[in-house]
Formats: sequence, C-alpha cells, structure tokens
Amino acid sequence: MDLSFIINKLTIIEVLTATSLLYIFPKISTSTLLVSSAYKYYKFYSRKPVISSFISNTHMNSAMYGSDPEKYKILSIPVPKIDSNQILIQVKAASISPGDLVADISKIPFIRWLGIFNIGFDFSGVIMDIGSNVTKFQRGDNVFGTASGGTLQEFTVTNAAKIALKPANLSFSEAASLGVSGCCAYNSLNHFRKPISNDKILIIGASGGCGSFAIQIAKSYGATVYGVCSNKNVDYVKQLGSDHVLDYTDKNYLDTIKNIKFDLIVDAVSNSENNQEIIFTPYLAENGKYLAISYVSIVDFFRSRIGCDKNNYHCILSLCKSEILEELSKLIESNLLKPMPLGLQKFEFNEVNVNKGFDILRSKRAVGKIVFEI
Repeated sequence: MDLSFIINKLTIIEVLTATSLLYIFPKISTSTLLVSSAYKYYKFYSRKPVISSFISNTHMNSAMYGSDPEKYKILSIPVPKIDSNQILIQVKAASISPGDLVADISKIPFIRWLGIFNIGFDFSGVIMDIGSNVTKFQRGDNVFGTASGGTLQEFTVTNAAKIALKPANLSFSEAASLGVSGCCAYNSLNHFRKPISNDKILIIGASGGCGSFAIQIAKSYGATVYGVCSNKNVDYVKQLGSDHVLDYTDKNYLDTIKNIKFDLIVDAVSNSENNQEIIFTPYLAENGKYLAISYVSIVDFFRSRIGCDKNNYHCILSLCKSEILEELSKLIESNLLKPMPLGLQKFEFNEVNVNKGFDILRSKRAVGKIVFEI
C-alpha cells in the first residue's frame, strides 16, 4: 500500500497553526494530535473483511481522496461490512457530480488528518447481501441510488431508504447517472409545487447533469422550458426537449426573454465567480421563485432558509430518497425521462480515467454525466 499517499502532507498554514498551538497549549495540542493520528490508523487498519457467505472477495479496488486535491488513486481496501439495516451492493457503474468536488475532505486543514476517504455518491449495481432488518429488497435485485461510503469502487454499502429498483429499460451506466442529479432536478421542480402546463421555467446550466434531467421532468409536467447553455451544447439541449435555448456566448442572448417573466428559475451553475442571480432575477415573475442548486456561498443558503430575501431566492440540497427515485423510475418507464447517450461520458474504471473524469468535471464544461463502468 502506498503510505506516502495516505499520510497527507501538511500545508504551510497547518504547520504554522500546529506549531502555535503546540507552543501555547503543549499538553492539550500534543494529546489531540496523537489521539487523532491514532484514531486515523485504527479506523483504517482495524477494518475486517466482509462477513458474508455470498461473496468470496475480502478486498476491493476503491478510488480515494488523498493529500493532493487534484490527484486521486485507486487502492485495495477491505470490502465493507454491513449491519442489520444495511445492504451490500456490487457496483456495476458509478457517476460523479460537482458534489464530489465539494466533498473532498483533503482540502480541509486538520480534518483531513482523520483518514483517507472514498469517492462518489451515485451508483447502480446488484444486491449481494442484506441485513436482517431489510425487507424491501432481496439478493440479486438490480438497483440504483446513492451511498455515503463511496461508490467509485467494486462494492458499496447503503440502506433501503436511498435506493430503488433499476428500471428494466435502462442500462447500469444510465441508471448510475440518476441518483444525485435526478433527485436534485426533481426536488428543484417540486420544492414549492409541481409545475403546471402554463408555467414558464428557466433552467440555467441546461446541459449539465441536473439541468439535463430538469428539462425532461419539467416537460413531462407540460411546462414551457427555456434552457441556458453555451453554443456547443445548443443542439443537445434542444434534443432534451427545451422549447427555447439561450446561448450565453451570444452577447444579445437576453433579448430572447426581454418580455418574459418566469414562474421558476432553476440555477445549477452559480458560484462566487459567476453569480447568475444578478443577471436573471429581473426576469422573475412577481410570485416566481429563484431556486439555486449551486449557490454562491453558505450565506446564500442561510438567507434563503430564514426568508430574508426580497427576490424569493431559495437554495436546495440534493436529498436522494427512495420515494423520489421511484418517481424518476415511473417517468423513465413511461419514456418521459431518459439519460441520453449523448449526455453520458463513459469511462472504464481505472486510475487514469478517474483523474481524467475529475479534470472534465472540474473544468465546469461537462455535458450530461460522467460515468465509470466497474
């Protein structure tokens, strides 16, 4: 095992802070450092092979966050155990999303000392074992959904509340793209009320994972959809069903909507460098809602929660539940929702491709979803 990868290098800030703490509080700081280091290695090395009579594997390949926030490695680690409420799944495909960049614990000083961390939330696969309290599923079921213990690996553990049966008309790769982005799109459109046929909805970031699903779901409700994307993705967004497409690389692109007021604006791209709220809030109807999936700061999240915003600005978290996954399945089985082949960037699961996929994700120019076939 590559211990140089696991043992994270200290940043200058960490060194200075640690030195100061050791000087001011020598006993407390030293004890804390020793305890945290001991806990880190205890957690990693004390893990035992899975206790299951249904698989022969004791170890699995798993993609890991490490000391370099822009470089990931695949390590051999023990297959996780399950408790009475959990499900062991052999992962067939897994996808990544912007949330995986946010979840990279290696970027957080000191916190990253606590251990190495698995990557990924979305997956599809086959149930290999179930806990004694699980009654909704059985071994051999093909499922999709999310897991908190990493999915960019050969096996993962989750619970029944985060998965659903895979639609028969979807491949594993297609199903793996649905979890976070599909639930996020569904939540954003149903957060206040289900859209109706005369609603006008603007989707910013229409060619991304969440935007791709939001267009199709909104159209299934009969709403009129306007999608915002770059010139190279205009045809793709049209194929998704968007009634109108705004090419933001055209300096006059806002002329298309100058006389329109939107009932809902779904913003999937805003960040500290690109605050779309400033541009599009004037196009919001009097009782319309501006819903940010990717918001500028934590301050935005809290101001939206306490209702102190005159522009009806709201932030949403992508909570993936089996009930929502089942609703997505119904849309898929009715051919109202589909992860289009053009919107899937598929890679074989290996270290080179994992880093390549994250480079694409980090560029903020990904079309659809990035999926790894395992």
